[in-house]
Amino acid sequence: MLDFAATVREWSATDSGGNPVDASKIRKNAWRITGLDDGEPATLTYDIFAASLGDRTRHADDSHAYLSGSSVFVMSPPHRDAEHTVRLTMPGHWRVATGMERDGDRYVAPSYDALMDSPIEAGEHQLHVFDAEGVRTEVVVWGDVEPDWDEVKRDFTAIAEVTHDVFDHDIHIDRYVYIVHAYPGGRGGTEHLNSTVVQTRPETFSDHDRWIGFMGLVTHEYFHTWNVKRFRPVGITPYDYDKENYTTLLWLVEGTTSYYDELLLVRAGIVDADWYIDRTASTIGSVMNRAGRHRSSLSQSSYDAWLKFWGQPSPDHSNTTVNFYSHGSMASMCLDLMIRDATDNARSLDDVMRVLNERYDWRENGYTPGDVRAIAAEVAGTDMAEFFDRYIDGTEPPPFAEALAIAGLELTQDDADGPPTLGASINGAGEVTRLRDGSPAFAAGINVGDEVVSIAGRSVAGRDTGDVLAEFEPGDAVTVGLFRYRAYREIELELGEPAPGRYRLERVAEPTERQRRIYEGWLGESWPFETTD
Repeated sequence: MLDFAATVREWSATDSGGNPVDASKIRKNAWRITGLDDGEPATLTYDIFAASLGDRTRHADDSHAYLSGSSVFVMSPPHRDAEHTVRLTMPGHWRVATGMERDGDRYVAPSYDALMDSPIEAGEHQLHVFDAEGVRTEVVVWGDVEPDWDEVKRDFTAIAEVTHDVFDHDIHIDRYVYIVHAYPGGRGGTEHLNSTVVQTRPETFSDHDRWIGFMGLVTHEYFHTWNVKRFRPVGITPYDYDKENYTTLLWLVEGTTSYYDELLLVRAGIVDADWYIDRTASTIGSVMNRAGRHRSSLSQSSYDAWLKFWGQPSPDHSNTTVNFYSHGSMASMCLDLMIRDATDNARSLDDVMRVLNERYDWRENGYTPGDVRAIAAEVAGTDMAEFFDRYIDGTEPPPFAEALAIAGLELTQDDADGPPTLGASINGAGEVTRLRDGSPAFAAGINVGDEVVSIAGRSVAGRDTGDVLAEFEPGDAVTVGLFRYRAYREIELELGEPAPGRYRLERVAEPTERQRRIYEGWLGESWPFETTD
């Protein structure tokens, strides 16, 4: 959890005449102003430490100021639903980009919640404006890069078009702002009402593979304009700014959005189906190889996000929770294909998204897990309770092979082929950073933080641990030499089996006509046919 009040450096208050009045902190994130007449306005003045770029909250230097409302602006609870305005004092050559509407020298939000969801980028940046299917699209780039604006317009517009298709062109915005931060180490994005901030490395604008990854991020954040910014689960609407907000539906909020962020790249023609099929196989591998899937469901991991995903995750969290982004993505894929199967490709997960968009508006109501179940059954025309019981609220892995076969794809897994394993992640300095639940290292009592120096008398200094282990066979007894709190000790254990083999996904050699139809309806790309001379 990010405690933004911790970055407030000092504060003071004055009455309408400019006279000092008392402003006392009453909670870690709240102040009370006293000494005012009834209804008299006050001015609260405060300084904020603004050097936090990577979490996309607030950052200021001599080239720009990026301000995300939740980390900058205080709220007066009685005025939460009132119009809020922002005025900026800044160097004359700077310009401003924000999803808020401009009114003279002011930027206006219809409520405090809208202000929180309308970040501001002020400073020296490049701007390119174009129309994407009726939406005025503003792409703002801060950083020392030279975008190919023709490519930007082409790909961003393609993403807008296929996203609008999912929601049957029910477009509730007429303007959208992309705030792009391009700097070394930049990564990730945050969605907002009619804008997003996306961060990437400068090389993205000259490297094709990085560009594709960046377009997946762009797609993810734009899709969020509907999924979580338009319709939201109960628990995060209305939002309580005083505490964590809980929901069991992050698998749909983030996982389903992650599913579409790669699928829509295919439908938009930015990548081909082969790229998507390979990525899907890889993601399935990451889901199946995570130890936490045996202990936690998608819904429970969603609920535990404040404990085990955001903030400071423990090294043990991969053993006790699942990643609701990747795991949720693959569960969403299975749900999509199973709906297509139940309706002979007449309906899909797209229709579930449309119904959620039609029935729920964050300003009025939120949806529940029961609503999602009911809508899925309504769209599929059949009871989907077993799917949710087993794969969303239960710990069974989604039925990948069964679901993908519906679209004529065959899932296989290579035989394990590699060195035996310890079950410990060891960094270049020899430090154990993570242990896999039930592994030889875990069972033998090796701890996170131990410094491994040798295995069976072989030094690991300057070597990849896998290269050392390649000299042995599974089941071999070895002695691991390590330091714990500067004290040397030796631990005996038996090496485990090699890491699981890679998952592969291929089209079946002779698809049925139905498999081809579902494949093409799903990916928006024709089934490839081999030809011979």
